[in-house]
Amino acid sequence: MKRNILQLLFCLSCLVAYGQAPFSKLAYIMGIEEIRAVKKVDGGYLLYILANPEDLPAFSVAIIAKVDEDGELLWHHVHDNGFVIEPPPNGSSNQSCHVHSDSTYFFIGTTLEEGPDQDFDFWALRTDAEGNTLWSRAYGGPYDDRSLGITALNDSTILAYGNYGVLTGSEDEYLWLMALDLDGELRWERFYKDDGYPTVSFKDLAVLDNGDIVMLYRDCDGISSCGASTQKRLRLAYLDPEGNQLWASTLREYHVPGHPAELLLPLDNGQFLVASHR
Repeated sequence: MKRNILQLLFCLSCLVAYGQAPFSKLAYIMGIEEIRAVKKVDGGYLLYILANPEDLPAFSVAIIAKVDEDGELLWHHVHDNGFVIEPPPNGSSNQSCHVHSDSTYFFIGTTLEEGPDQDFDFWALRTDAEGNTLWSRAYGGPYDDRSLGITALNDSTILAYGNYGVLTGSEDEYLWLMALDLDGELRWERFYKDDGYPTVSFKDLAVLDNGDIVMLYRDCDGISSCGASTQKRLRLAYLDPEGNQLWASTLREYHVPGHPAELLLPLDNGQFLVASHR
């Protein structure tokens, strides 16, 4: 039987001559697999993987795994709710998992909630350094909600972000920030959007050394649609550590269709580097 396999290919050193990778490994766990995030951890690499089981291709599960510095698989854990748990897409700045200062791991994804409405919710997981579950829970409202990233706001607070009320056919779609304690309890949440632009979506987020937060997002003036003919804006917003918006600025306007990746990098001189398309 032909199997799709997960290929682990990354460079362990920036000093490898002629661009030769120290290793290239193939590993197979289950079904069709795709790495969504990679983090360097003590003794190797932490992988966050989307998988579709071969016997249930319409279902999706999240796999967390660790490989050593030679690419050998050390352990893995499969997380599913019987239907759908899906890590965010690859264009999410590698922020779908976070290695915290206490050596525990945080992961986020999107899960299909139970009940007749079958809406998608924001899913979060915390594990110990061996991948064993410490807690897992879902957050969300009455419509589809999508996760994008998770990072540390400080040593005792985790910042999770995504989109709330995605494409509801109304003006109820927002950028969504949640500050969680290390047990997953909500400390605060904030919702953002600009007047006159009903459809918004997160692109990237960064927490600065002083605790302030910078958001990169796209909005458009169409309800439930951001097609080629719809006016779109790429925006940058600056927040304090409590999520209160201090300022926002439009970086560019465009009509390009699709969902291109747009990334944010804070620089040491107080400026921000934004990677976009033209």
